[in-house]
Amino acid sequence: QTPNRVAIVGEAPGEQEERLDRPFVGASGQALRQILAEVGIPPEGCLITNVFNERPPANQVGHFFLNKKNFDAAIKDWPKTNAPDSPCIPRLGPSQYINPDHVWHLHRLSDELKEFAPNVIIAVGGTALWALTQTTGITKHRGAVALARLPGITGTKVIPTFHTAAMLRDWSLRPIIIADCMKARKESLSPKFTTVERYIHLDPTVTDLYAFYSDYIADCSILSCDIETHPPLGLITCIGLAPSANRSLVIPLVDRGNPGYSYWEDPDEEVNALRFLQFVFASSQPYKILGQNFTYDIQYLIKHMIEPTNYCLDTMLHHHALFPEMPKSLGFMGSVYTNEISWKTMRTSHTEKREE
Repeated sequence: QTPNRVAIVGEAPGEQEERLDRPFVGASGQALRQILAEVGIPPEGCLITNVFNERPPANQVGHFFLNKKNFDAAIKDWPKTNAPDSPCIPRLGPSQYINPDHVWHLHRLSDELKEFAPNVIIAVGGTALWALTQTTGITKHRGAVALARLPGITGTKVIPTFHTAAMLRDWSLRPIIIADCMKARKESLSPKFTTVERYIHLDPTVTDLYAFYSDYIADCSILSCDIETHPPLGLITCIGLAPSANRSLVIPLVDRGNPGYSYWEDPDEEVNALRFLQFVFASSQPYKILGQNFTYDIQYLIKHMIEPTNYCLDTMLHHHALFPEMPKSLGFMGSVYTNEISWKTMRTSHTEKREE
């Protein structure tokens, strides 16, 4: 299908853009246009623009921002300017608050996008991500579909990606930008944002485990498995089982809020939960097992006397075989293959297993 209504939003004009009075015509712009053409998005059919419509001195976007002290002083005169009613726009970075004198750029950007009415906007770089969604952190948010919060286009789909200027300094970013633009092409076919409805069964009893098996696992062909571990103690903290894309079961084994750190109320329940897992992973089961970095996880299962003999596929290894130049963590793969944000970004602090 032909892509439809794609807008590209970058940061600010550079030397070439200023001279020709056109956005994205310098080296990074040419690189972006080439990628768009490769993924099937004709650049000539896109709205291509920038957050800021004038070139900053020395190409430093910090020109448009103030530190906290100067920002606090500037907003005292806010009602006297032509800026929005509220200056409560998140900062771009440490001590980077937008100068009220430059907020008109956001008005202009909103008007441009509202008139074009895109189905999806590709936010090229952290400044565009900030302006469109009021969030920061391009590495954390790239690849995941977000919804615009810029007044006038609220709710429009936004797919952030790295700036091609960064790609010219680090060529390993190119396949990632390509993957993000491929997702944007798919999302451009409709203005609607659709996700898979997911049902996650939490806090089970032993009875719940067998009921879930009977209702959902027994007849599945592939059972996906993911394990969270505590390597210093060699413990499995919880196991997730998913017989389909929209339904999963989380089986906790560790709860630090309980005496003895066990989720289960007594040792007999814990033993029965482990026996359930032995039953689920038994070789007599008709389904196959797949997992992310499951080759690593198997050692923990074996320590708990659980042997997944029906293990057939490691998504991390298969992804790495197809795209050895790309990162292979579960969070990254989720950003490429799904519309889900990495669950680890939902925590106030997080780390991923080194092996991933």
